[in-house]
Amino acid sequence: MRAKQQDFKLYDGLAYWVVRFGRLMQQDLAARLAEHDLNDRKLGVLMSIETSHKETPSAIAAYMSIDRAVVARTLKELREQGLVQHYQDLSDGRSRRVVLTAEGRKVFKLGTECARAMNEAFAAKMPQGLAAQVRQTFRQIATASGDEAESAVAVVQNTQVPGPRSNAVRN
Repeated sequence: MRAKQQDFKLYDGLAYWVVRFGRLMQQDLAARLAEHDLNDRKLGVLMSIETSHKETPSAIAAYMSIDRAVVARTLKELREQGLVQHYQDLSDGRSRRVVLTAEGRKVFKLGTECARAMNEAFAAKMPQGLAAQVRQTFRQIATASGDEAESAVAVVQNTQVPGPRSNAVRN
């Protein structure tokens, strides 16, 4: 039993290579997004608003599984960049909602194009068809583990830009 533990090397583990590959992809995406004054957190918030119809900081935080304070800071940065605006919800006067501005929708589209280009660049380094197999396998594993893989995939693949969806007065 002890010999097997000694034979195991960290770089032999699947987790090591998944994490390493993920980091390489994150670094590539970060470089692409930086050209548009974006980062993965900002793009995630823009995606949550635009494609998943999350319009409150709490809904965005829950959807992205990040702290609400991080979302609030990110929304402030996006508002200062002119990419989002807040508005008062008519059905609940206490609630403020957020929506992408016209410029925000343009930048969102640029960000999704960066993500698409990064994915295509890494897929091109793989043998024909392997990227699709890996994607399908990871989705199956995530789904079997109780993750909302289908929602995440839909967000990444959807680049349509719908308009505002709620009953509100914009400020």
